[in-house]
Amino acid sequence: MLTPRARDEIVNHMSSQIMLFTMYPSTAQLNICCDRLVKFHPACRDSIGSGYDSWKQKLVSKFKNLRRPSTSSRVGVCQSEKENNKTEMLHSDEYERHIKELKRQYSGKWVLSSLLSLMNVTEANRRHWIEIEIPPVTAVLEKFPCLVEPSVMVNEFQHITKVYHEDVLERWIGVQSKILAYGKTCGKTNVKKFLSELSAAKQSD
Repeated sequence: MLTPRARDEIVNHMSSQIMLFTMYPSTAQLNICCDRLVKFHPACRDSIGSGYDSWKQKLVSKFKNLRRPSTSSRVGVCQSEKENNKTEMLHSDEYERHIKELKRQYSGKWVLSSLLSLMNVTEANRRHWIEIEIPPVTAVLEKFPCLVEPSVMVNEFQHITKVYHEDVLERWIGVQSKILAYGKTCGKTNVKKFLSELSAAKQSD
């Protein structure tokens, strides 16, 4: 029989692998992962139900906790500091150190939870920069290259909109065409600039 510690270690390993692809695994995806676990490792099988219900529940709870805004110690340059309030801007030198650390981590074998922690810490500075200077998309991605990752983008979207639906991607798919259609008709310069860059990016792919 597995000890609680062993079960926790297995859940941690499974969640770390799933996080490489998404922070929002669907019910079907969790079913597949847990089913394979008990098939290849019979000692992990539950004695009742589907045989993996307890593992699935543990993973659901694990990802709920992982998606919560981090209040733990930061990694790398952030370890000795307390988490900043999300509305508090960092000093410029500290902000640049965090950006360098973010790029360093993303250039290697990155861990999503660490990237999200650094993105959350630099959120106030990033939003101020974008709102004041309205930089092109290429400049934003050059400074924060991990924004190309879907899970990082979803985290950014949630922090900006304060919408924390687990099916936010599915909801987005249903309204994105309407948003783009509205953007083409509105007269805001920054919106037109963004759409122009988006069109150019699509053509270059």
